[in-house]
Amino acid sequence: MLIPRSIGVSVRATSKVLQSVRTNSEKKPSKFNDLNSLCSQESTSSDGSLLAVPYKDFDVLISDIDEKELDEIGAANHIENLSIGSFSSTPFPVLGRVHGRNLRLMAPLVCQNVEAGNSKIFNVWFLVNCGSPYTCLTVKSLEKLVGHGFSHQLHNIAIQDPERYIECHISKTDFANVNILGMDAIQQLELSIDFNWKVSKNTFYLVRK
Repeated sequence: MLIPRSIGVSVRATSKVLQSVRTNSEKKPSKFNDLNSLCSQESTSSDGSLLAVPYKDFDVLISDIDEKELDEIGAANHIENLSIGSFSSTPFPVLGRVHGRNLRLMAPLVCQNVEAGNSKIFNVWFLVNCGSPYTCLTVKSLEKLVGHGFSHQLHNIAIQDPERYIECHISKTDFANVNILGMDAIQQLELSIDFNWKVSKNTFYLVRK
């Protein structure tokens, strides 16, 4: 049976189109390949570094807490800020205070510089901030823990548990005068924030579960 030439050309053209569609459907545009690659890297990154805000770009406005306020909080709760402290055999739970009109979560934690032998241990009042990926200490706090004239931007500090070392940054800009217990420390110390509103509206506990 003879097939007209025009039909044969049409069949061959249709075959090429279908082959092209199949080939293109098997290939994703490069931007999608790049996106899939990025998502794969993010999903396998245990520390979330691809999404983390560099500390140089991190900032949080805390205008109601400063060094003077930390001293007043310590005096009111009979644990003076930057007073000599000691580690407990049972580091947690720790009783904290819901402070002020802005309902700040404040907790007294014992701290020690682990980069120097036989360094002193101090009570340090922290603002517990789950919105911060970083733990930070004021210059005044670091001068107590490390000594005057320190040059490093990062310091390994044992916070409440002498066996767990937390990498602490220097508080800066809009939170220069407040110590922040960030999510990095909360995660490493395996802490939860426990409220019992029926018992007290002004207290909470940092607990290890």
